[in-house]
Amino acid sequence: AMKMGQILKKLSSGHQLINITHSAQIASQANIHFYVYKTHEQAKSKTLLKVLDKNERIHEIAKMLSGDPPTQAAIKNAEELIEG
Repeated sequence: AMKMGQILKKLSSGHQLINITHSAQIASQANIHFYVYKTHEQAKSKTLLKVLDKNERIHEIAKMLSGDPPTQAAIKNAEELIEG
Protein backbone atom coordinates (compact mmCIF):
# COMPACT_ATOMS: atom_id res chain seq x y z
CA ALA A 1 0.00 0.00 0.00
CA MET A 2 2.87 2.37 0.79
CA LYS A 3 4.33 1.85 -2.70
CA MET A 4 0.93 2.61 -4.28
CA GLY A 5 0.68 5.78 -2.17
CA GLN A 6 4.09 6.90 -3.41
CA ILE A 7 3.08 6.20 -7.03
CA LEU A 8 -0.11 8.25 -6.59
CA LYS A 9 1.87 11.09 -4.97
CA LYS A 10 4.31 11.16 -7.89
CA LEU A 11 1.42 11.09 -10.38
CA SER A 12 -0.25 14.01 -8.57
CA SER A 13 2.78 16.26 -9.13
CA GLY A 14 1.66 16.78 -12.73
CA HIS A 15 -2.07 16.12 -12.42
CA GLN A 16 -4.94 16.85 -10.10
CA LEU A 17 -5.76 13.63 -8.31
CA ILE A 18 -8.67 12.76 -6.04
CA ASN A 19 -8.47 9.41 -4.28
CA ILE A 20 -10.95 7.89 -1.85
CA THR A 21 -9.39 5.14 0.26
CA HIS A 22 -9.61 3.30 3.55
CA SER A 23 -5.86 2.61 3.46
CA ALA A 24 -3.92 4.74 5.96
CA GLN A 25 -0.68 4.15 4.03
CA ILE A 26 -2.18 5.51 0.80
CA ALA A 27 -4.06 8.37 2.46
CA SER A 28 -0.97 9.50 4.37
CA GLN A 29 0.80 10.40 1.12
CA ALA A 30 -1.70 13.16 0.25
CA ASN A 31 -0.98 16.88 0.64
CA ILE A 32 -4.61 17.73 1.44
CA HIS A 33 -7.20 15.57 3.17
CA PHE A 34 -10.97 15.85 3.05
CA TYR A 35 -13.35 14.20 5.48
CA VAL A 36 -16.38 12.92 3.54
CA TYR A 37 -19.58 12.40 5.50
CA LYS A 38 -23.36 12.22 5.10
CA THR A 39 -26.18 13.99 6.88
CA HIS A 40 -29.84 13.02 6.84
CA GLU A 41 -32.48 15.74 7.20
CA GLN A 42 -36.19 15.52 6.43
CA ALA A 43 -35.86 12.33 4.36
CA LYS A 44 -32.96 13.84 2.35
CA SER A 45 -29.34 12.79 2.42
CA LYS A 46 -26.46 15.16 1.77
CA THR A 47 -22.83 14.24 1.20
CA LEU A 48 -20.44 16.85 2.58
CA LEU A 49 -16.69 17.47 2.52
CA LYS A 50 -14.56 19.09 5.20
CA VAL A 51 -10.94 20.13 4.58
CA LEU A 52 -8.82 18.80 7.45
CA ASP A 53 -6.05 20.69 9.21
CA LYS A 54 -2.81 18.93 10.23
CA ASN A 55 -4.10 17.69 13.60
CA GLU A 56 -7.34 16.45 12.05
CA ARG A 57 -5.35 14.67 9.33
CA ILE A 58 -3.28 12.87 11.96
CA HIS A 59 -6.39 11.95 13.94
CA GLU A 60 -8.23 10.53 10.91
CA ILE A 61 -5.22 8.52 9.71
CA ALA A 62 -4.81 7.18 13.26
CA LYS A 63 -8.49 6.14 13.29
CA MET A 64 -7.87 4.22 10.06
CA LEU A 65 -5.02 2.39 11.80
CA SER A 66 -6.64 1.49 15.13
CA GLY A 67 -10.30 2.46 15.19
CA ASP A 68 -12.18 5.18 17.05
CA PRO A 69 -10.88 6.44 19.38
CA PRO A 70 -7.33 6.01 18.06
CA THR A 71 -4.59 4.68 20.33
CA GLN A 72 -1.51 6.74 21.20
CA ALA A 73 0.57 4.29 19.16
CA ALA A 74 -1.67 4.85 16.13
CA ILE A 75 -1.40 8.64 16.53
CA LYS A 76 2.41 8.39 16.61
CA ASN A 77 2.36 6.07 13.60
CA ALA A 78 0.03 8.46 11.72
CA GLU A 79 2.38 11.38 12.42
CA GLU A 80 5.29 9.36 11.05
CA LEU A 81 3.32 8.30 7.95
CA ILE A 82 2.24 11.87 7.16
CA GLU A 83 5.65 13.44 7.78
CA GLY A 84 7.35 10.73 5.71
